[in-house]
Amino acid sequence: MHNETRPDATDTGGFSEDLLHELERVLASLRADVPDVENAGQQLALIRILDNVAPHEWIRLVPQFSKEGWLFLPLDYREGTAIKALHETIEKLVYQRDHDALTGLANRHSFERQLTLEIERAGRTQTEVSLIMVDMDHFKTVNDAYGQAAGDMVLARLGKLLMNSVRSYDVAARIGGEEFCLILPGASVWRAQSMARRILESFRKEEFVGQGGEVFTAPFSAGVATAIFHLDSMTGEELLAKADEALCEAKRNGRNRVAVSGPGRALSENPALVRADEKKFLFSLNIEPSGEEFI
Repeated sequence: MHNETRPDATDTGGFSEDLLHELERVLASLRADVPDVENAGQQLALIRILDNVAPHEWIRLVPQFSKEGWLFLPLDYREGTAIKALHETIEKLVYQRDHDALTGLANRHSFERQLTLEIERAGRTQTEVSLIMVDMDHFKTVNDAYGQAAGDMVLARLGKLLMNSVRSYDVAARIGGEEFCLILPGASVWRAQSMARRILESFRKEEFVGQGGEVFTAPFSAGVATAIFHLDSMTGEELLAKADEALCEAKRNGRNRVAVSGPGRALSENPALVRADEKKFLFSLNIEPSGEEFI
């Protein structure tokens, strides 16, 4: 594709090449991440409404961008408005289906689906995926002593902290009443542990006000588990069980702390095995690995 043949937005009534690149990225992602369907005869249609693009403009662009296999369907104003409204309604319903209303994080259903996808991807690419499971300490006491509204405030603020702590391709989810989980694709045990510690240290400083004006804090415990696929395979259920095992150990050892389980333990006990980039990451945070928190 040569620069001199590319249309600009003014030549196509507001249509830009960026949209084509966006659609191409979607198709490339589908080809890379969606398993082959059993029925090879199935076809998939992706629908995107393009504003201010006349049929003759699209016909002119088709050979220029090799889009002969793309179907276009002109819509009049009323049809386009109705389809847009339907599309927006569907997006809202999908969001409500997949997200927790209080925290805005992914819910259990969405979490399990994302975990399966990330485990499959890590298995194909022989990389790592880590989980951080978080559970509030003595949360029933918070609700009993300070009121339900205060308890909801604690959960909402923790949810916001988790959301702001992850990368764009990580998943932050509320998987139970006061249970949360982070999926960290490509993250080593060191990176996951240091993230859990940073989040815990930050949340320890948060102060909340009860219904009677009382000021209180609400720490949590966390468990970390890592699946390292170039060493061993692991299912999503097994990885989740490892993270829960570490979380229970953190609770038994006094709460308000982070514990680690799973294959990452071997690396934690032999710093020489940690990759140089992970060492650099840890040292930049002034975090020293602590074997006493591993199980």
